[in-house]
Amino acid sequence: MLLTKISVAFQEPSERNFPNGCHWTLPSIDMRTSNDQSCRLPGINELGLDYLPPFQAQSVRSSSPDGENGHINEKYTTEQGDFIIYAVHDLALDWKQVEAEYAALFGTRPRRNRQGVQGWYYRSNLHIPVWDSEGRLIFNHENDPEPQSQTIKCRDAVKDKRKTRLGLGLGQRYPERAMKYHWVSPQLKREWQDWALKRQAQYDTRKKRRRRCGIV
Repeated sequence: MLLTKISVAFQEPSERNFPNGCHWTLPSIDMRTSNDQSCRLPGINELGLDYLPPFQAQSVRSSSPDGENGHINEKYTTEQGDFIIYAVHDLALDWKQVEAEYAALFGTRPRRNRQGVQGWYYRSNLHIPVWDSEGRLIFNHENDPEPQSQTIKCRDAVKDKRKTRLGLGLGQRYPERAMKYHWVSPQLKREWQDWALKRQAQYDTRKKRRRRCGIV
């Protein structure tokens, strides 16, 4: 598989540098429980992206014609969706490669063609979690099970290779999940481990608190 042949360059998560001298830094840690909209990622418009208001996370279904005889409604699993994010951002594969690697890893039933995979990826960008400069998630309320979310929309993400530099890959969105996937490179797992431990601790603490409060 192509996955074993690709080396990935990784930058520290606190700051990102871009062409033309542009850069942004993630929000500071004291915003962790704040509703202040300044915790959104700055500088997005300078990179050819449109930034939209936070969006409530929803389950993502494939409504694209992946099957030969019409639409299918079988949901992508969490792992399948995470692999798409990983392939697009962290491996910087083109869509043809993403489709091929997806099929090699998960099989062809149901068949997920390029249009379906692209559709899932773009919809996943409607609910990206918000984190601070140290990788901790930012929640609106103490007992919320899920963090704040943000939405980005690429004007031409299919051709725009700058998306690989945004720091919005699997290691930034869901590092705690990346740790359990065999297809994530050991090098990236080591680099993402700190954020993964912080995120998992946050979820575990909130889960225990909700149980004590009788919140399902």
